[in-house]
Amino acid sequence: PEPPRAAPPVPSAGQLRFDNGDVVAIHGPGLVGRAPRAAEDELVMHLVPIADDTRSISKTHFAIGIDAQGLFVSDHGSTNGTSILRAGGVIAAPADAPVRLVAGDRIVFGDRFADVL
Repeated sequence: PEPPRAAPPVPSAGQLRFDNGDVVAIHGPGLVGRAPRAAEDELVMHLVPIADDTRSISKTHFAIGIDAQGLFVSDHGSTNGTSILRAGGVIAAPADAPVRLVAGDRIVFGDRFADVL
């Protein structure tokens, strides 16, 4: 008999703490915005709506994901863009180009932000 195969490793959840105090555990692909909505061909596990009276964030502002190396983010074609604050510097998150995140990063989107825990 063949020895049993080990299951592939499952990425541990990443967490984001939004500026309103909400903490969201990320276990797979997700979308964040005022009223995030996946395209027909887009598979997501998380839709994270963020209240935004100033309308500084887009309906679907950025995509978030996790793999064996951790969290990553990419802008979703938003009007005001998405950037990452890391160690005093700013990293632009272009549309549909994932940027790897590390604990301590701050995702800035419109007038809002989320910290990577």
